[in-house]
Amino acid sequence: MWEKQGKTGVFVASGGQGSDEVVSEAESMRRYLTESRHVPADAVLMEDRSTTTMENLRFSKEIMDARSGVQSVPGRRGLAYRCALVTSDYHVFRASEYAHHIGLKADGVGSHTRGYYWPTAFIREFIAVAKAHLWPYCALARPGIDRLPCATGLYRALGRDTPVVE
Repeated sequence: MWEKQGKTGVFVASGGQGSDEVVSEAESMRRYLTESRHVPADAVLMEDRSTTTMENLRFSKEIMDARSGVQSVPGRRGLAYRCALVTSDYHVFRASEYAHHIGLKADGVGSHTRGYYWPTAFIREFIAVAKAHLWPYCALARPGIDRLPCATGLYRALGRDTPVVE
């Protein structure tokens, strides 16, 4: 994609370092881009503080906002920049959803994931997306909803103090 666009873009390699990792995810990506893909070092910016997907996006957005000189604002038309959000193919949906939530105009691009990792990755993503969208599961479990942790918030959203059986 970068090569097709005349090698004019800038990469933001994003990801912190886990306790079991020798280098940060950002450093690993920087090395891959500069050593294997021959991207000039000055075309790779680093974000290595993040520990979650949301932090990856927020911290990367801060870097892009500062570099562009204009802050992208949720709901505002004609944003200053648009970016490609490159992540694992199984992770594109959630990452794109988070990007939209913080006002980052991004197109999700998925990279290949090896088959042996798919089951674990899919389960992890399903749980993360389900957790982010808990209220439909609460609504589906309506007969026992008053015993669920999300019940208070759901009742409040519906404008009710207690469960109503219809």
